Amino acid sequence: MLIQPDMVIFMDVSPEVAYSRRQDLTYDHMLKINKAYKQYMYSVSNVEVIDCDQKHEIVLNDIAARIVKKFGFNKTNSKLDNK
Repeated sequence: MLIQPDMVIFMDVSPEVAYSRRQDLTYDHMLKINKAYKQYMYSVSNVEVIDCDQKHEIVLNDIAARIVKKFGFNKTNSKLDNK
């Protein structure tokens, strides 16, 4: 039996935005990849879909907010706080 993750983060970026950021693959190839990932990720449970067409800072804040909401991290119980 496989252990299921508590949360899966799917960083969804449109083929248009992906192609504007990287041209090492053709647009048509990015479209196929996007479609395949969406078909798979929407069939998995506990998926948080992040709109990655936005600015990087917005994406990062969205991911952090969803992790905090799911697991309840805060400054008093975070081991990531360097103080």
